[in-house]
Amino acid sequence: MTGSSNRGPRIQNLLAFSLLYLAGRAVARQIRRRWHRPAPGWLTRAPGHRALLGFTLTLAVVAFGVRIRYPLDEWVPLFEFIQAEPARLAQYTAFFTAGVLAYRYDWLDQLSRGTGYTWLAAGLALAAGLFVTGTDTAYFAPGGASAASACWTLVEMVICIGLSVGLLTLFRDVATGRHRLSRALADSSYTIYLIHLPIVVALQFAVARADLPALPSFALVAALATVGSVALAVPLRRLPGLRAVL
Repeated sequence: MTGSSNRGPRIQNLLAFSLLYLAGRAVARQIRRRWHRPAPGWLTRAPGHRALLGFTLTLAVVAFGVRIRYPLDEWVPLFEFIQAEPARLAQYTAFFTAGVLAYRYDWLDQLSRGTGYTWLAAGLALAAGLFVTGTDTAYFAPGGASAASACWTLVEMVICIGLSVGLLTLFRDVATGRHRLSRALADSSYTIYLIHLPIVVALQFAVARADLPALPSFALVAALATVGSVALAVPLRRLPGLRAVL
């Protein structure tokens, strides 16, 4: 698994983060047994605008610093096994940690609609702007100690955090737990993440032979891949021994 970065690096990173999470949880369990201290108040409350803004700016500063040395799409092998993109490593680490905390302390149910939809609007506005301008402009750069790199890093973080917080709020309000299908989709989300890639690639090869324009091809592959991934993931989780890990 050394060399090029096209051999499932995100799966490798997810596995590494999962192992680190298990180790961290074991350490935290021992600490709780010894000191019996409750979680600090700021952890038990869902983040508001101030916390999300601080998180965004801090992450942007750290990522910008890393990208001075390692620009986007530059991959390095860690321990000659894990393919890592240093430019986004801080982002992956922070988001994984935030996801663990959000689950542990029930942030998603507590997050206010005003906060979620404000950040959703910010993320959508910047994403729409990127569709208009593209990234091939003087205002964006993949790395280096430049204003363009800092600008792109900040825009990327706002889009990522805004859409993450906003879409989770939206789906919480309109879809979660309403019926059996939505619960099955929610329970199978991790499995869908793991199995969707070969389905998408196979469909892309199949659609490429039809010589369709780019936008219809994208829409067709997205629709078929979504249905196919769900159709495979739901029964896959019912197999003996797999439900516990998927």
